Amino acid sequence: EDAGEGKIFIKSAHGTYLRAHERAADAEEGSFAKVDLAADKDAAGTKWEAVAEGETFWRVKSAHGAWLRAEEGEEGAAVNQQANPEAGEWENWTIATVTKEGEGEGAAAAAAAPAEEEDTTVKRLMGHKVTVKSAAHGTFLKANSDNGPITQAAEVGEWEVWRVCPIQGQEGMYSLKNEAHGTNVRPNEALQEGEEGNPKVVQTTELTPADCWSVEVVEGDTIRFVSAHGTYLRAADGGADAAVDLAAEAGEWEAWTIAHTPQAQE
Repeated sequence: EDAGEGKIFIKSAHGTYLRAHERAADAEEGSFAKVDLAADKDAAGTKWEAVAEGETFWRVKSAHGAWLRAEEGEEGAAVNQQANPEAGEWENWTIATVTKEGEGEGAAAAAAAPAEEEDTTVKRLMGHKVTVKSAAHGTFLKANSDNGPITQAAEVGEWEVWRVCPIQGQEGMYSLKNEAHGTNVRPNEALQEGEEGNPKVVQTTELTPADCWSVEVVEGDTIRFVSAHGTYLRAADGGADAAVDLAAEAGEWEAWTIAHTPQAQE
């Protein structure tokens, strides 16, 4: 469940919430902090941050800055927290969709199968170097240097090359990553202090569930990017250097055409 500010609650099938305890100051060296379940999601230690580890695994960080860790063993093995900043294999997790009770294999397969048009777009373009072009204005999505604003450009250069990467274990979710800077597009849920107009998008070197996007196919290779907050990536009017922000509803300015980069950029 979304806990706001890039954090999540992890809810069990019993309606309880995963809770992280702080490691005691007098704890034995080599011991790990406790993890258990809380009945109330507002209890201390129930907020977590999911951080992508490559395109396959996620690492889950507690409110105390420790990583959720699975001890070696089979069923019944312990789950605790690793306080060291250098997380390893035992701190890697995958996130997968579970079929709800009552859904047969046929229903699950049908739900997981994308539409034919979307399937073509994903298989041919997702994960490759692409340009993201405003279908309304003909401008290109651009990530400025030094974590500057995300704007629009009239022509394609290094800062206008992107990869739309599928997120492993999250069907239909993607990261929008700039090839030059290695940053992802993060949608702000609301206007920040001093901002006006629509909520903005910013660059981030991290990748959390709140930074993932779903895709709506408009036609062919023209799509809309839908944020985790249900808003749409929007190219404002104004040509080169015009703003890129988020809109509550989909229209012409929220449509983007993705295409392989020119040969010079490959």
